[in-house]
Amino acid sequence: MLTLHQTRRAWGVPNISPFCAKLETYLRMADIPYEIAVEESPYRDAPHGKVPFVRFEGQLIADSSVIIAHLKQRLGDTLDAHLTSEQRALGHLVQRTLEEGTYWASVYARWYDEDNFDLVRQTYFERVFGRALRWVIPDLVRRGVLSALYLQGTSRHERAWVFASAARDMEAISQLLGDTPFLFGEAPCSFDAVLYAFGSAIWKTPFAKNFAAPPANIAAHLERMQQRYFPELSS
Repeated sequence: MLTLHQTRRAWGVPNISPFCAKLETYLRMADIPYEIAVEESPYRDAPHGKVPFVRFEGQLIADSSVIIAHLKQRLGDTLDAHLTSEQRALGHLVQRTLEEGTYWASVYARWYDEDNFDLVRQTYFERVFGRALRWVIPDLVRRGVLSALYLQGTSRHERAWVFASAARDMEAISQLLGDTPFLFGEAPCSFDAVLYAFGSAIWKTPFAKNFAAPPANIAAHLERMQQRYFPELSS
């Protein structure tokens, strides 16, 4: 049995971390049995000091993309077997856009804006560290995140540009999705897990107010994925 280590669920999405949400969505899509570790600190034993990570066949494996690649190698890749080489290439570009571009706008919304950060503090840090430390640990973590946002370049831009860039990313993916139910046709693939995870991190959380409304076909995709793989979140 695979054991999944991740942060706790909140805000009506599979996980507050889109990388954790991506991995758990993939596990459900690929019908891979798993259990979620229940512990006070989800980062305990994390090989890279981050979540998600898994314990699988006696081995600790970190990084959602590395984990998925390892599972495909060990268990087979029936989920993406129908994809052409061109579709795999396009899927890779979608994933890189969301994980290396759009993601930073989501981080900016949560950690840069004062009001939004208060919600992060209340929702996440108090659960993990307790009320006594909610005014100490979060500010230390935030300082590191803000530094990363600056070094990466996102927070050097005007606020409007940050969210407009995310909108352009999603519009490009919307054009690729077209009128099909999933990214590459009638059958879902692993890249749909990425779109669902990162789209939900924007539009299915309290931070949706910071972003432009989703393209209609992406909004429908998020609902379709949620009803199919996380029906408990739709009730």
